[in-house]
Amino acid sequence: MLLATAFLPPHHIPAAVLLLGRDATGSIAALFNYFRVEWMLPDRLPMWN
Repeated sequence: MLLATAFLPPHHIPAAVLLLGRDATGSIAALFNYFRVEWMLPDRLPMWN
């Protein structure tokens, strides 16, 4: 699921990740948290496209 966000425009990524991870629990919730902390920084999102 997270890999699909690479094809979104950068301004849509935060909302998409929020929707994808809103019901996540356990290790999947930890993955989404890691993704937000490490890869959704303002200086990293432009590197996606």
